[in-house]
Amino acid sequence: ATLLLKVQAGRLPAVTSTLIDLDETGYVATLAGEHDLLTDIFCRDVSHLDRLVHDEIQTIEGVIEVRSYVVTDIKYESSLNIGGVISKSSESPSSANRKSSIKGSSRVPISIGSEFTVAESVMIVTFRNCNGR
Repeated sequence: ATLLLKVQAGRLPAVTSTLIDLDETGYVATLAGEHDLLTDIFCRDVSHLDRLVHDEIQTIEGVIEVRSYVVTDIKYESSLNIGGVISKSSESPSSANRKSSIKGSSRVPISIGSEFTVAESVMIVTFRNCNGR
C-alpha cells in the first residue's frame, strides 16, 4: 500500500525515522504539497495493513493524518536507471557527448513483492487527528 502522511511541524525527522524502522516499510520520501511524507508498505493482507496503520503508524508521535491507497493491479512495471536519469538532467550541452559516471548509480527495480496480497478494488482511507493531536 502507499501511504500519504501529514506530520506536525518539527516532527518530520522523528516520524521518518520511525517509519524506516518498520519491517513493512519499503520506501519513504518527503513531499512538497498537501502531505508531508509518502511511504510504501508491504503487508500480507488487508488485516495486516489495518493493524499496521491503526496500531503502529497512526500512533507515531507527530502523525496527524494517514491516507492509504492499495494497489489492485499493476499495469506497467519498470526498472529505473537512476544514474542515467540524473546524468541526463545535469548534462550541459557541451558535456552531452561525454559519458557521465555517478558513484553508486545502478539500475533499481521498482516492484511490489510477489507475496503482496491486495484487495479486489481500490481502498482509500483517511485517518484524521491521530494521537488526538
